[in-house]
Amino acid sequence: NVGYPLSTFPEFLRAHHALESLLFYQEVEKYKLSKTEETRKGIEEGLLENFIAPGAVSEINIPGDMREEVLRKLSDETVVDMEAFDQPQAEVVRLLVSDKYPSFLQVLREKNLNPKLCADAFSLGLKLFLFGIVLATAFVALQAVTNNGNSNIPEIFNNRYWRMIAFPFIYMGLDFVLISKTGVCPLCADLGSYHGADGENDISYGKLFLQGVAQRIGLQKVDDFHRIEIP
Repeated sequence: NVGYPLSTFPEFLRAHHALESLLFYQEVEKYKLSKTEETRKGIEEGLLENFIAPGAVSEINIPGDMREEVLRKLSDETVVDMEAFDQPQAEVVRLLVSDKYPSFLQVLREKNLNPKLCADAFSLGLKLFLFGIVLATAFVALQAVTNNGNSNIPEIFNNRYWRMIAFPFIYMGLDFVLISKTGVCPLCADLGSYHGADGENDISYGKLFLQGVAQRIGLQKVDDFHRIEIP
C-alpha cells in the first residue's frame, strides 16, 4: 500500500496538471459502492463523459485499446458491468504510484511552501528574532539594575540564566527566516504536507506550523489519510 495525505497531494497534482487521475480513482470507488441503479448510472455517465471519452475535459492517460474496451462494455445500457472501470483505475493508480507520488515526495524535500507562505515565514521569523533580542536585552538590563542594589526588583531576577528564555525565540526566528529563503519547511516534509501551489492562500505559516506541531505530538488527529491498493 502507498499512503498520501489527501489534503495536500491533490494540490501537488493540480499544480502538475495531473489531478484527473486522482479524481477518476475516487469516482470509480464511488461507482463501486453505489447502492441504487440511478446513482450508479449517474456516476457511470460522469466517468465516461469527463474521463474516458476521447477529448474529455479531464481525459485520463490510458492506452487507446483500454479506452475502447470500456466504451464498448458500456455501450449497451441493458448490461451492468461493475468491473468496467477496473483496468483504467488500476492504470491510473500505477501512474500515480510510479511517477507522481515519488515526485511528490521529492518536492516535499525541495520546496513545499508557496511564495505567500515563504513571506509569512520571513515575517514571523523576523518578529520572533526581534522579540528574543528585546527579551534578552531586558533581562540583561534587569540583572544590571539588580546588581546595583535596587531593592524594588526581586532578588530572583539576579540570575544570568533568565536571559536563556530569549534563546528559543531567537533560534526559531532565524530558523523561520531560513525556511522563507529556501521554501522548504522540514516539519511539512516530515508530515507529508505540500503547500507549494500558488493558489493556496487561505492559511498563514504560523497556523500551518502550529497545526504541524499538534499533529506531531498527537494533539490533532490526522484524519484525512487515504490508502490506495497497488494492483
